[in-house]
Amino acid sequence: MDTEPEGLAARWRALPLATRAYFVCALGASILFLSILYDHEFYEWLIQWTGWMGLLCYLIGVWHIGCYLATGATDGLRRLPLLMAAFAGLGLAEHFIEHGDPDRFVDTNPYLRVHPWRPLVTIVAPALWALVLFASARAQRWWPPLAPRATDAAA
Repeated sequence: MDTEPEGLAARWRALPLATRAYFVCALGASILFLSILYDHEFYEWLIQWTGWMGLLCYLIGVWHIGCYLATGATDGLRRLPLLMAAFAGLGLAEHFIEHGDPDRFVDTNPYLRVHPWRPLVTIVAPALWALVLFASARAQRWWPPLAPRATDAAA
């Protein structure tokens, strides 16, 4: 980026639409993730869908975007697609570990229960966000390996 936008509102407008949409969704997911602090019964119901760390990637994403909005540092924005892809991979690994035990679907302990649709939250959603953030045309200015090179244009 040649010139860095000054101020919170200018930095927010400079973000690609996909990153802004991710931020709004990630903010909601972070509030759900932090429900362990304010509503244990809700968290006991939610954890069967998300697992122990299924929504943590969104809290980390909010942190990275918040750091950009506050300081203008773009390092965290470059890592967002990789973060989401890493959490999709962790969700995939967890899926093979947890779904190998059929007792997990009916476990009486709410913290160990696994909902059959958990992969939607722990694999599909992070993978889709990773693809959307990677593919965002304006995000290429924060992801130099995807940006077209001058030599590519000349060829």
